[in-house]
This record gives sequence, structure tokens and C-alpha cells, in this order.
Amino acid sequence: MSELGLWIGPIAPQEFLQSFIPQSDLLPKEISNIVDFSSFASLEEEGEMYGAMINAVMDHGLMPKITELANSLPERNEQDYQRDVSWLFDAPMPENVRRYIMALQENIVVCKPQRAYDPFKEVEVQPDNNSDYFSLYQEIRYPESRIIPDTEKAFGTQIHLLNHASSLFAHQHRLFCFNILICGDTARFIRWDRGGAVVSSSFDYAKHPLILAEFFWRYDGLTAAQRGYDPTARPAEESEALRLREAVKKHENGSKRRIPDMREKTLKKSFTPFVITMNGQTPSGKRKIGKYVVQAPMHTPFTPVGRSTQVYYALDLRTDELVCLKDYWRPAEATRPPESVVYARLRKHRIPHLPTMLLSGDVGPAQLTEKTKFQQTYTAIWVRAYIRRHPACIAECGKKLVEKDVEPDKDPLETPSVLYLSTRPSTFSHYRIVQKLLYSLSTAESSKVLVRAIRNSIICLTTAYEKANVLHRDVSSGNVMLDEDGQGVLNDWDHALMFERTDEAEVPLSGRTGTWYFLSVDLARHPYKNHDILDDLESCFWVLLWQAIHHLKSSADYTDLEIFKEQNNFGKTVAMLKGGSWKLDHIIDRSALHSLEFK
Repeated sequence: MSELGLWIGPIAPQEFLQSFIPQSDLLPKEISNIVDFSSFASLEEEGEMYGAMINAVMDHGLMPKITELANSLPERNEQDYQRDVSWLFDAPMPENVRRYIMALQENIVVCKPQRAYDPFKEVEVQPDNNSDYFSLYQEIRYPESRIIPDTEKAFGTQIHLLNHASSLFAHQHRLFCFNILICGDTARFIRWDRGGAVVSSSFDYAKHPLILAEFFWRYDGLTAAQRGYDPTARPAEESEALRLREAVKKHENGSKRRIPDMREKTLKKSFTPFVITMNGQTPSGKRKIGKYVVQAPMHTPFTPVGRSTQVYYALDLRTDELVCLKDYWRPAEATRPPESVVYARLRKHRIPHLPTMLLSGDVGPAQLTEKTKFQQTYTAIWVRAYIRRHPACIAECGKKLVEKDVEPDKDPLETPSVLYLSTRPSTFSHYRIVQKLLYSLSTAESSKVLVRAIRNSIICLTTAYEKANVLHRDVSSGNVMLDEDGQGVLNDWDHALMFERTDEAEVPLSGRTGTWYFLSVDLARHPYKNHDILDDLESCFWVLLWQAIHHLKSSADYTDLEIFKEQNNFGKTVAMLKGGSWKLDHIIDRSALHSLEFK
């Protein structure tokens, strides 16, 4: 991920503070005159460093609003990597929420005992001009320099940071969060959102203690929204959480069709119940406010950046019905319409076998600046502003310019730095959609129900393409689903492409997308192939075969699943993986699965 533009920087620490952490009150002179962090600059044990830092923050009164400062967590759960230093703020909340420190964690400070652990080193890159990897990126001008880890220790720290941010986003309803990274006697600041991570340059906090003190002091004065919390999500009251538990129990005991392991998926104790308020639009176009109780998502994203889709089984507080709430960050591009717009076109053309949408829309208002109507990632917006302010510090797409010497009267900690980018950072918009419950293909009672679901998906795909000019582009085992009556439904049109047919070209060019296991042979073998309707139709076959191997009686064993996983490293990124040869063998003469028989 670091090679694809996850990390952006370094920028001067003072510019970091001015850009991302607004100042409410000046740091009092009685604190600034005595602040000292040298007590843990020379420590060689991480545990000792954490303790010394906690003492320094508390002794100097840098965070007077704090209610608790703790080192790590009492237990580990899914997506619960070891936390380091976290602080809690005093805010009214139900007691059941307070039990879970993860739901309240404000910040993460990562301490490493040596500079060698610093993962952000400016490294010159000399790519092979003849390599396929370089050719793919010629259009965006592959950068000459990047900030990447250059040692095993540094790489481990980078993974540590990724895990921390991923875990924080997974357990809290946040738009962004911060890190302080301490490596020996140096420190850096990091700001995360779904668009990337902006990193400050490192500084010696023993020699420049006011910079680190300023971070703590400013952070303590931020509002919840300025600290990254989503104002449309609040901790649930105990009575609301109880209603969710009762609804799940009722579903498991009385529904005609049940979602497998709903209790385990929805009511994980490591996740705190929240109430999400949606100001969205119904399929008829009317504005409506809905309130939904959620707890654990079905799956948590393993990366803190990108679409970061989380799907919840949620309780509608108005109807007391269980629904499906999908929360994700969609690319904020004119060519990528919101999912509700795609559904509107499909409904207009009476496309069959679609999910029942109840409410949808971009989430608002935006945080921090309130300059936009909806919640969007700030990283790309900030990068554009940085380039306008400091045009001499960056060339297009991260090409490094010759760095000018710092003038004698300039403070290097305040002077703009050369900015390193691997690609243009993207802007993402926060989006939610609520639908009636659907059920996975694993709940199909027979092969007849399974085959009928695939047939329905094929009908949906072809009619959407021919009548509505919509291409799905992500047919997978998780998107072909069943309704309560066992009828197949094609879900998740968030990757769909809408087009208008012309005499020049019927369908615009569409790069490869979809789920690897179910990609067509041609898409798997040719990363640059234009994604078309035939690819989606072939994916239906692979979904059928996958489900049949898993849930029907057959001679299959786990080795037969390798046909779906086969890949080779054509390049350094997922976008350039190749595969599909075993799938092709199976289509031609069944040689890949020659012994597979269904009973």
C-alpha cells in the first residue's frame, strides 16, 4: 500500500499542526517554560518509554480535560492489535459504553526505542523503464522518490501503524484519526483518513519539546468532530442496545429464512452499540430521517484507506425491523455516480431481481471546515492546497524537485518540505444505503434454489445491460443473494458503470474490477482488458461452481478451490496480478477439476 500513495509527506511539524489541529487556547507560559520530554528520549525499553511519556503529559498538565491515560488494553479481540497509549475524554455516555476502552480510545502513541524503527525514509527509486510495472504507471509519471521503510525494523513499524489505524476505524465511527510516532529521540505526527495518511517530518522532541507539547495541548481542546468522530453516530442507550439484541433473538427463533450466525456476527462484545442517524432519500425521492442501532459489522476492513466497506445488521428504531445497513466511502468522481442513482436507473427500466432499497445518501455534514455539504476525505483537498501554497516543493504526481537550501533565518521545523506522492490521492465521500435483509447463497435449501439464484442474476445482468445501459462489474459469491422467499437477487451495484450508447462506442472503457476468485478468465489473464458484459456473465458460472463445491454433496476437497485462487505476480500491485489458466483448463477439458463429481 505504501507504494500506491498511502503515505504523503513529510511536511513540517508546525505546518501539520496548523493544517489539522486548530488552536483554541495558547499554551500557557507556565507550561511552555518548563515542558521537558527528555526523560524518555534515551530509554531503550518500549514499556518504560510509555510510562515516562504518560508521566510527562500528566505532570505538565498538557491535557487537563483527560479522564484516563492508559497503556494498552486488558484483552485482545478480532482486529484488536496491541494498543499503546490512549486517552479518554470526559463525555456523557451510557455505562455499557464505558466498559469498552476501544470504543473510547482517542489517540494512539506508538513508541519505538531507536531511530532505526522510523518507517519513513526518503528513498530514491530508479525503476526499470522496460518493466511492465513501470509501463503501467507511465501515464501518471512514476515518482522518482518515495517515503518507504528501508529496514526490517522500519517495515515492522509501518505494519504496526497500519494495524493500529485499521483497528481504530473498525471499532469507532470515525472520519479521521491521529498518531504520534516516537522513534528514539525523534517524533512524527500522522493524520489518517480514508484518502491516505499525511506524515510530518521527524524532529528531536528533547531539543524541541514545545512542538510535542503543542500537539497534546491543541488536541485536548478539540471538539469531538475535530477529533474525527462522526456526528451522525452516537453511543446507544442501554434500552436501544437491548432492542437490537431482542430483534436478533427473534430473527434466530422465528424467521422463515435465517442469517447464519447472526448473533455472533452482530453482537460481538468487542464492539459497542451505536445509533446511526441517516438523513437520506427513499426510492420515491422523498427525504427521510432514519435511526438505526448497529454493533459489529459483518467484516472489518484490513486497511485504513480506500472504500472500507462495512455491512451491519441493523435495527430500525421506527419499525423495530432488522435491516441491512452498508457504510462505505465511494470515490467522489463525476464518472462514478452514487449507488442510489444506479438503482434509480435500474428501477426506471424495470430491471428484475434487485434488492429492496429503503434509504440511501451521502453522509453529512462534513467535518472540520464545514465547507462541503457532505462528509469527504480531506487528504486530497489538503494536498491540492499545499501545492498551491508551496509550488516549489512538489512536481506533478510526486516527482521530486531539487530541494532548496533552508535560508539561515528560517526554522527547518517550519520550512515547507518536498512532498512525496506515489499517485494522486483520491477523494472519497462517506455513503450509506439501507436495504431489506438478504441472505447468502449458503442458505439455499437445494441445488434447485442455488441454480435459480444464478439464473436470476444472469437475467438481471443482461436486462440491465441491454435496457438500462448499466454494467455491474463485481459479480461475486457475496453479491448474488437470496430474498426471504429464496429468490435470487443481484446486490451491491456500487462498482457499476452507467453509460450511454453512441454510434462510436457502445460501452466506455472500463478497467478491471471485481473479486479475484470470480473474475472471468480473460480479466484474470489480461489486467488491461476492458471489462464487459461477458466477463460478468462468466463470473456467474464461477459463483455457481464455488457455491456447489462448498455446499452440495460432491467429491471435492480443499485443493479444488485452488482454481479460484491461482495468481502470479505480474507486477507489484493487486491491479497487475495475473491468473485464470486453471479456470481456462477447466472450461476447455475439465483437466483442472477432472475428478470432481456432484452426487
